[in-house]
Order: sequence, then C-alpha cells, then structure tokens
Amino acid sequence: MRFRSLAALLVLAALAVPAAVAAPAGPAVPESVTLPTKVVKGETAAGTVCLDQVVAEPTEVLLSSDNTFLATVDPSTTVAAGEQCAGFTVQTFDVFPTLETVGISAFANGGAAGATLVVIPVAGFDLVEVTKARVNKNFSSVTIEATSDEPGAVLTAFAGGIELGVLEQKGDRYVGRFDLTQPINNVEVISSLGGCAQRAVPFGNSSNFC
Repeated sequence: MRFRSLAALLVLAALAVPAAVAAPAGPAVPESVTLPTKVVKGETAAGTVCLDQVVAEPTEVLLSSDNTFLATVDPSTTVAAGEQCAGFTVQTFDVFPTLETVGISAFANGGAAGATLVVIPVAGFDLVEVTKARVNKNFSSVTIEATSDEPGAVLTAFAGGIELGVLEQKGDRYVGRFDLTQPINNVEVISSLGGCAQRAVPFGNSSNFC
C-alpha cells in the first residue's frame, strides 16, 4: 500500500509541473514569391507572396522590380490576419522587341524573397532550355537535348554560327547528335516559335536565354 501511495504522489507531482511553453516564433518574413512562367509585354501578371508563417495581425510586405522600364509592381501588399499569403500585380511595358526578364522582390521584417518573370514579345513565343550539351573526347561530335514550353516547336541547333541540324522530338524532349569539324565553345538552340537558348560546352552547367 505504501508503494502504491508513493507512486500516486509522484504522478500528481508530475502533473503539477507546468508543460514547457514553445518559444514564440520570430516576426514573419517572406518565404516565396510566385509568378507566371511568362507574360506578353504590355500585359499584367498576377503574383503571390507567402510568408514563413500565418500572421496574427495584418503584415505589410514591400515589393520592388529590378527593371522599372520593363515592369513595375505594387509598392506593397498586406497579408491579412490569420493568413500567410497575399496577391499583387505586375504591370509590364511594350518597350523591348525581344524576350526580357525582370526580378520581383518582396521584403518584410528584415527578410526577403524573390522570383523572375519572363516578358515575351508576342503570344505563343516559347521558352527554350538546353538541358544537355556534351561533346565526345576528341570534339568530333556533340549531343544536345532541349525543351520548349510550347507545342509544335521545331528546334534547330547551331555552334559558332554554323547550323548543326534539327533536333528530333521525343515526347517532351528534343534530342540530337551532330558531327563536328572543329572544337566548339557553346551551342545555341533556336525555335521556330521565336525562343532561343544557349549553353557552354564542355563545362556549361546551365542554359541561358539568347
């Protein structure tokens, strides 16, 4: 009986100890900015900024564009109490005849996040990416893989301004292997829909718009 009473006292003592209180979270900061993949110049685009936590009270998020000649953005947006995200609008301008990119950034409580918006010259203009560009050991051939975000594109590969040939479409990829007559430093893939991308070889790790 004595041991049972002692055990009961220990349980009661444990229940009397207050539970550990989680440390309050720091102020909410931007976690992500979401934008459409692309927008036609002169048109508007809807964006969303999300904080790293739901806020207890309205929180203002400052917004900025890194190229106000190409696009402007609302000066700020407010995340409502009980919410984590808020929308905003980007206005683009018809000033450049080619594809351009603009960075949109969000700032709040010492934190920041951002995303890139691609501004295309006309509707249907595709975004091309060179996902692979490898030469063999003696630079006698190059293997190229690419993608386009628009259906029906015909992608043609070039190196040093010389046409290598048309890539063959296989599902959502375009692939080709082409013979070389001399070493090359980069490859360029041009689309029939207007898009263009290039990638350095043999050590290029990323694709860039032309």
